[in-house]
Amino acid sequence: MLRPVRVLRGLCPGLPLALVLVAGSAALLPLARSTAGEQPAETSVTGWRGDGSGSFPVTRPPLHWSTEEGVAWSTPMPAQSNAMPLVVGDRVITCADPHSLICVDRSTGKILWTLTGSDEDAAGPEAWPEIAKELEQARPLQQEESQLERQLRKTRNHLRELAESGRKTIEGKNREELQQLVSSIEQRMAEITARLEQLPLAQKHRTLPTHTRKNGYTTATPVSDGQHVWAVFGNAVVMCCTLEGERVWIRKMDDRPNAMFGHSASPLLAGDRLIIAIEDTVALNPLTGSELWRTRFGQSWGTAALHTVSGRQVLIHPNGRVLDLATGKQAGRVRITLSNSSPVIAGNDVYCVDTRAARYSMSFDEDGELNIDTVWQARLKGQKVFASPIVTGGRVFTVSSEGIFTVLDAADGSTLISRQLELGEGTFYPSLSLADDLLYVSSENGTTVVLNTTGDCAETARNQVDSFISTPVFAGDSMYLRTHASLYRIQGKTR
Repeated sequence: MLRPVRVLRGLCPGLPLALVLVAGSAALLPLARSTAGEQPAETSVTGWRGDGSGSFPVTRPPLHWSTEEGVAWSTPMPAQSNAMPLVVGDRVITCADPHSLICVDRSTGKILWTLTGSDEDAAGPEAWPEIAKELEQARPLQQEESQLERQLRKTRNHLRELAESGRKTIEGKNREELQQLVSSIEQRMAEITARLEQLPLAQKHRTLPTHTRKNGYTTATPVSDGQHVWAVFGNAVVMCCTLEGERVWIRKMDDRPNAMFGHSASPLLAGDRLIIAIEDTVALNPLTGSELWRTRFGQSWGTAALHTVSGRQVLIHPNGRVLDLATGKQAGRVRITLSNSSPVIAGNDVYCVDTRAARYSMSFDEDGELNIDTVWQARLKGQKVFASPIVTGGRVFTVSSEGIFTVLDAADGSTLISRQLELGEGTFYPSLSLADDLLYVSSENGTTVVLNTTGDCAETARNQVDSFISTPVFAGDSMYLRTHASLYRIQGKTR
């Protein structure tokens, strides 16, 4: 178990909780063993895109690999996941649908332990029978509700078609008959809602909708302080465990995201706050899981960025809101709203990149008001952006969903490069990674191109494995990649 933080805070005033936890737990857990040929990993916070930037500077990244070439090991996984692997000391942490956290030996790829974060795990053996009973009662109502929702959408679409086309009937029904059908469906749905409200446990523990192929329930990347791991699953269960696989706490959040593709945002360990964004953005005590504050403003897909402004920590949320980390209150707002990607902090500024992009500079004045200055705004080619960008060497690198690779000048937002990457069929879901000074850009079909970050960003290598949506991470001379089917450690040829 974790050593009480108040004792250590007395010995180490001013230390953030992540470092205090490391200090307080070091005596309880074995020292990390270094992987052959690599330096031991530091026990700093690592999670979504490493530190959030997607940059892994002190590495010797592989250039060439395939499913056979350059594979130090490949471990089959029980189910798919889009979460990034975490390299923590001599361990690699990954996920598997619907709610498994898996720890793998970094040297051998052997699975050391698996923990689950199911609703039953969160409820506990005493409470679960009553919940299971309500779930059974609610299931036929929920199935009927889903069917009615589909029917309602179809009927409303037919009404819209009649209005736009001038036709008198669709599928043998005129406008009045379609409107009557809408009213009938809405009335039945209201009756079902009233009955489901009498089954509150079933509503809380209902399996949330998601897109099983593109998202699943384990897209959120866990976060670790070097001694513990925090994970959030698509069923709105959050848990904390040690690197030895011992669960510290687990809880079911009240949030019910209604996005068609489910949940994606990764947890953030920010000082003495664990930030969870499902429907609301919530700060939890990392030691206990108790709620510290909650801010209600709706669901976002991407992960927030932690930023220090004038000595104060704030969260830059993908939906544009800037939250005070201490209180959760909104301190300001930026104009660019990110549909899928995450903001990136580089130097003292914030970069938000979608089909529209912007660079922001922030400061607090003497009265505690947040000033947000727009350094530049730009418009990019492409239909949609899923990948979070890389900012390095005075340049901003991004790729659209259909593979338009764009490089912006970080100083003024002007377009330096815009070209189509030919990686075959598939959407460019994975975020960009920077290893040493090389850029790794991937498509869901398993193809990755390695590009230079200077000049015209010439292609250095091209590689193929099985399909994935996860983003690769780097440590030492290895790349760790979670495909739909396996977890890879790649040690291909370097420069």
